[in-house]
Amino acid sequence: ALSAAGERSREELLGELAEREAELERCHSRIRQLESSVAHISQARQEVLNSFSWRLMAPARFLLLLLKSPHYATQVLTQYLLQKAPAPLRKMVMEMQGVVTKVEEDHFAQAISWEEFEATVLSRRAEYNGVFIQEATIPWIVDLHQRPQHMATALGRKGYLVIYRSILDPVQGFCEVAKNVWVTRGEEVERIEGAVHSFYSTAYHYTPAKVAEIRGKSGAVMYEYIDHIDPQISGDNPELIRMLEDLRDFALEGGYDYVACSARVLFEEMSARVEPAKLMMIPNGVDTAHYRAPDNRTVKLPTEYTRFRQRFNKVIGYFGAIAPWIWYEMLEELTAERDDIGFVFIGPDYLGCVEKLPD
Repeated sequence: ALSAAGERSREELLGELAEREAELERCHSRIRQLESSVAHISQARQEVLNSFSWRLMAPARFLLLLLKSPHYATQVLTQYLLQKAPAPLRKMVMEMQGVVTKVEEDHFAQAISWEEFEATVLSRRAEYNGVFIQEATIPWIVDLHQRPQHMATALGRKGYLVIYRSILDPVQGFCEVAKNVWVTRGEEVERIEGAVHSFYSTAYHYTPAKVAEIRGKSGAVMYEYIDHIDPQISGDNPELIRMLEDLRDFALEGGYDYVACSARVLFEEMSARVEPAKLMMIPNGVDTAHYRAPDNRTVKLPTEYTRFRQRFNKVIGYFGAIAPWIWYEMLEELTAERDDIGFVFIGPDYLGCVEKLPD
């Protein structure tokens, strides 16, 4: 009787296992169908963006954006014109904006061609730990270096060959800007096999179809989830927000080889749908050597600042963008409660936000 009961139990377990395997296969089939749908939708979307009618209606779309958000529309138009402008004009405009200095302009003039880069740098790729390509995010020469520049220089110091792709930097060819770090506007880098390409969650220069194309012909692709998709960070253009959401959803659907998150809350959001082997958390950090450099001691500080320091026993400093995502209400409460502490904010003004800081 016991033997018969055990045999029935075994048959039941095998039957249940077969049912689960069938269900798993149905899930895999559904995933393949969804991936195919995403690819078709991305391709169709790209065809629409490339169509004559879409380009024909561009002025009307821009006019609508101008009515809804004049400041943001101006930014979009400026970026578009800079992308299309000849290199000398682009450099002149960026210099007028304070983005490019004479030293940086002269440095970019030393750029080499793709053929020279291939012959003198790529030919020695075996000497590097790997090839890391930072896909276009922000220009290399902005007045505030951020995560992509710091990650690039850190990987360069670690012995990787780093290529920093740009859209707005006034460089023709390839220019070395730090140890093992090269800036370029060239598309030839997509032909480099075995590289890792990093796409930022805040950069809307790519589509899922383009990411898949690079992945297929060049190497591994990584999605860096550095901020929530939010109009305060990426602007209030619904079309651009939708593009960023498409790239994020592409990550959730397995379109990337790796997903890196800059904060715990972003990591937890992704961990619900991204397999653990692909997911990592790389939080922001501080380049302490930059702040502890001996040259800092010889810098002459402005009189206004030294007088400010003398008024307070303690000073709290902030270094970064003065941007919409700062918690200004909290700062207002904090400064009102602690008039014994001085607060110093250092950084570029994004969208007139300096006016929001308390006295």
